Amino acid sequence: MTGLAGSTWTSPRWPTLRFLEDELTVSPTRWSRMVRMTVVVMLITIVSQALRVPNLGVSAFIVLFMASATDVVTSVRLGVGAMLAVTVAVILVLLCYSLALGEPALRVPLMAFVVFGAMYLTPLSPAGPLFWIIGFVCAYGLTFGDVGASPEKLTRSILWAWVFVAYPVALIVLTDVVFGKRPETLFRDGVAERLEAAAAYLAAPSGDPAARRRVERLERGGTVGLAAYAKAGPPSTATVRIANFTFAPQTLTVPVGTTVTWENDDDIPHVVA
Repeated sequence: MTGLAGSTWTSPRWPTLRFLEDELTVSPTRWSRMVRMTVVVMLITIVSQALRVPNLGVSAFIVLFMASATDVVTSVRLGVGAMLAVTVAVILVLLCYSLALGEPALRVPLMAFVVFGAMYLTPLSPAGPLFWIIGFVCAYGLTFGDVGASPEKLTRSILWAWVFVAYPVALIVLTDVVFGKRPETLFRDGVAERLEAAAAYLAAPSGDPAARRRVERLERGGTVGLAAYAKAGPPSTATVRIANFTFAPQTLTVPVGTTVTWENDDDIPHVVA
C-alpha cells in the first residue's frame, strides 16, 4: 500500500498491538459516545433501583447493543425497530407458553426453533439487529417457565421483559436526540479530522512521530466509517450559463440531489424547459 509522501507503508512487527492501539484510540466522536453511554447506564441503574425494575444487568446490556448507532437518525430508527422487535418477541414467548407451558419436551424444540430462526436471520437481513433482539428476548423469556411459577406470575415476568428492554432503548434514543450528532455533521467532522491530520503532518518537522502515527492510523482506517454518511454530506452544486443564446456547458450530468443554478447573461429572458 502506498503510504505518506510516496513511501511504502510496511506492517509493524506486532500487528496485533497496532490493531489494539487503533481500536482503543479515543477520538472526539468516540469520547462523546462513551460519555453518553455512561450517563445512560447510570440513569438505568437509578431508575431500576428506585422503581424496582428487575434484571438490571439485561437493561445495561441493551446499552451496548444500541452503541452500534453512531448518529441520531440511525439511533432513532434502531430504537423504534427495537421497540417493535421486543413486542414481537414477547408475543412469541406468550404464544410458545400457551402451546407448551406444561410440556417441556415441546417447549425446548419451540425455543430452539425460534432462537435459531432469529439468530440465523441476524447476519442475513438488513434488519439483523432487530432479529437479534427477538432471539435474545425469546431465549431469555422462555427460561422463566423453569422456575415453576404460576401462569399469572409467569405472564407478569414476561411483560416485565418488555419493560426492562424497552425503557433503556427509549433512554438511549432520547439522549441521542438531545446530545447526538446528525449524519451530515459526522461526515464533515470525519473529513475535517483527516484534513487536519494531513495538514499537521505537512507542517510538522521532518520525522515527527506523533503526526506520522496519526496520519498512518487514519490511513489504515480508510474511509469506511464515512461511506455511510457520504450522501449526508454537503449537497453538490452546478452552474449553467446562458450567453449569446448558448448554454455553457451544453451537456451536464449531475447526481441526484444536486442543485443546478441557471445564470442568464443575455439581455432577454430565457425559459428552461
